[in-house]
Amino acid sequence: MYQTKLPKGESSVQFRPDFQNWELDTLSLAVSKGEQTFYPKSQSWLQPLKGRNEYIAQLVGSDVELFRPGRDAPLTGQLQAWSGDTGLLLLKNDRQEVFQWGPGYSLRTLHRHPLAAEKVSPYLNATFRLKELSSNLSLNYFNRGLSYSNQYRLVTQPETNQLNLELTATLSNNSDTDYTNSRIQLASGDVGGMAGIAPRSMMIKAMSVEADGAFRERAGDLLFVSLPDPYTLPAGSELKLPLIQEDRLPFETRYRYSFYGQSHPGSRPVQEHPVRELRFTPQGDLPAGSVQVYEKTEKNGLRMVNLSQLPQAAGGLPLDMTLGESYSISVERQQLGARNSGQQREVDWQVTVRNQHGKAVELVLEDTSPALMSVLKVKGLQQKAGTLVASIPAESEKTFTFTTAYRKN
Repeated sequence: MYQTKLPKGESSVQFRPDFQNWELDTLSLAVSKGEQTFYPKSQSWLQPLKGRNEYIAQLVGSDVELFRPGRDAPLTGQLQAWSGDTGLLLLKNDRQEVFQWGPGYSLRTLHRHPLAAEKVSPYLNATFRLKELSSNLSLNYFNRGLSYSNQYRLVTQPETNQLNLELTATLSNNSDTDYTNSRIQLASGDVGGMAGIAPRSMMIKAMSVEADGAFRERAGDLLFVSLPDPYTLPAGSELKLPLIQEDRLPFETRYRYSFYGQSHPGSRPVQEHPVRELRFTPQGDLPAGSVQVYEKTEKNGLRMVNLSQLPQAAGGLPLDMTLGESYSISVERQQLGARNSGQQREVDWQVTVRNQHGKAVELVLEDTSPALMSVLKVKGLQQKAGTLVASIPAESEKTFTFTTAYRKN
């Protein structure tokens, strides 16, 4: 919010935007008075010069010195034309020199400030026509140079089956704009797809982040995390902030073995490992981010057990987080037989699970084949929500059998 007095009648405002990072087509200027909003009568600006060619083209008509590698004295004259990397110089003896730009070449002007400031670093000009005096002018825009990343830290306590969750965010200001005493709001989620912009993106809205006294707010499928206190984020700086902390969340550990039954290589046994999953229910909505998982040891030390990603989650709903492949549990799957039965194909399976853990584990088995119709003749397993669940005692081995029915292609 810019605090500047705009008089009654016609007035103008001038400021210099960050042309390299601001999305100027999203820029909006407005003056608010009560419930009324007044927009500029017009906005105009010049595009800044980009690169050597545009700078030299602006010097056409100016007196310059051309420095060339291997020459002690420069060529002096008027730059008459410039196209691509080729220039035309009118020398003081009225002869013309055509030169090709190359390494070591440079130009120096003989007059002061031949390039006007509005060409090198142009202003944006806005004209207002107000019915009464106003002092509140708001400027909104999207800044590509602002970004942030989330980092979670999960500390699990196996003895109590509880975990502590901490979320911090690193804000990066890679633009040329300083933000002083700014309200910061982080947005995460799917913001739609545009050409050249990744759909599942994260934005930092530097006008209006979460720790002490912070709050989370969901708008549809977007999650906004806000801090009540203002922060300063200078150009080219980074800022790390604590956002969320939830302690003593109950969790359960289980293992998931997913297979594609239709592609099994005949009757040959296949030996694989399940992945370990952590299931807990967060108290509030969580944005997506990278996560470091630590486990508390018996001597109250910490050991890191996984580096992973946490998906965006809704508070109050169970969240399953994959921690990686577990080599202490092995699964041997074998096809015992297969047959056609009417409009479906049935396959008999035998699965042997070996648990090397010092405690019992729960293993979820799921066939991810899209043609799967049903699971039949289950022995030694429980069926839950379309999956098979096995309980394996500590340091033991168990064998299960079941039949899957697939839709014929």
